[in-house]
Amino acid sequence: MPRKKFLIISSKKSHINIASTKNTESGGIRKKMEKNTCLTTRLMRPAILTAAVQETHGRQIMIDNPEKAALSSALTWIETARNLNVDIELAAALMRPDSYIPVEAFLDPVAPHAPLRTFPDGTGKDMSDDDTNQLIDACGSDVHICDLGFFDNPMHPDPKIRRQVYEHILRCGRAAQKLKSVGCTGVAGFIGSDPNLTIDQNIQLFERYVIPILKEFKKMGVIYYIEQCPMPGLDATASFYFNNIAYCAGMWILLYRVAQKHGVENVLRITYDVSHDILMGNTYNGSFMAMKAAGIPFMVARFHGKNQYRKMALVALWTMFGQRAGLGSSINGKPHPNPAECGKAWGIMTANHGMVGIGEHNPLAMFQGLENDWFGHQYDARNVLGMIPEDTYFVLEHEWGPARVQDLGLVKEMVQISAQYFRGIDRAADAQYRSKLWCADREIKLPGSPNPLNIFPGLDEAAQSLMAMDIDKVFGLIAI
Repeated sequence: MPRKKFLIISSKKSHINIASTKNTESGGIRKKMEKNTCLTTRLMRPAILTAAVQETHGRQIMIDNPEKAALSSALTWIETARNLNVDIELAAALMRPDSYIPVEAFLDPVAPHAPLRTFPDGTGKDMSDDDTNQLIDACGSDVHICDLGFFDNPMHPDPKIRRQVYEHILRCGRAAQKLKSVGCTGVAGFIGSDPNLTIDQNIQLFERYVIPILKEFKKMGVIYYIEQCPMPGLDATASFYFNNIAYCAGMWILLYRVAQKHGVENVLRITYDVSHDILMGNTYNGSFMAMKAAGIPFMVARFHGKNQYRKMALVALWTMFGQRAGLGSSINGKPHPNPAECGKAWGIMTANHGMVGIGEHNPLAMFQGLENDWFGHQYDARNVLGMIPEDTYFVLEHEWGPARVQDLGLVKEMVQISAQYFRGIDRAADAQYRSKLWCADREIKLPGSPNPLNIFPGLDEAAQSLMAMDIDKVFGLIAI
């Protein structure tokens, strides 16, 4: 079906220009809006992370001819997205023969669907002009590639692995540069960590290892969109929960400050995923209000969308930080020699992933922060963060365990339901937000009362203290 054109409207306040005139018949005052955007629907742009089905053409070709498999998978997903009327986030993991993480040890679905390759020694192949042109031609005018998704650890403690990850991120950045004509603006990924060090020490590593990536991205004109998944099961010993230090709003503020010091703060943005906040006992209300309190709500630039269902029996046993003993993923403090056993480290999680719009409707769980309230999420993306909907991607993810299958037809049906749900919720949230603008424009008191879940006493002061912190002194950073 043909894609609807997105309406681009300036975010400046001047888009509402009101002139007051007397209504002599009624004796009242009415407003005349030169451009009444309050009545214009403004929706976010749904996309799908292509790792929803990793092996679109089977497993063996990904081993025997990974470069051909990557391009074929990308082209298959572009056509699938066209049929669903969504865009894509192109999964760009290390190719199977080159990856240092065995497939059996990894829970989150990652997939090498980008036709570029980085070998274990850091050398590799950039995306060729021929492959680039094939992707651009396949997208046409109705499918966009919002970014490349490479979710790995650029601060890995092993220098050889860290070099491979570093070079692959840069290759993804150069590929994003080539794909700008189909909407690609950068690379989505993690900050990662060295689990042997403290969080403070990892902030030093961020300056040492990630700031150079941001400087290269600035030269390329692309953005690094970091996601806040704590990746608790990435360490088979379950000794370090926050294997991605960009796990919360406080850390985003501190990392922004370090990036700002080096003049690359505009290259660093957040891909926010509410499922990770639910896992850690927070909600979107807290993260959104914290970024607003810090004065940098614009850092949250796009969303990953999946639900999270809290397993309260596990919380009762282990708290929200999960089981840390007896998982069977390590032996004598070392990762288990069997990769499949290492994967058991993900048993630390006290919740299950789900898909947006597929599941029971449970208002009480939403109120308690045990599941997500998607209407409130979409409303506050506008009301709290001030996001421009038509410039914002909402990337649907499929990490729902019971339906993790390599059946593109089945996954396509699930994504279709999920995308339909998202569009309906986003449209409703947009209408309610515009009703608030309409009341303000007409000087009519808005009915009801503000959301009490957005009230966090002392948050402004706490967030501003992070913005004012002497980061060089506190973290021992490089003097420039």
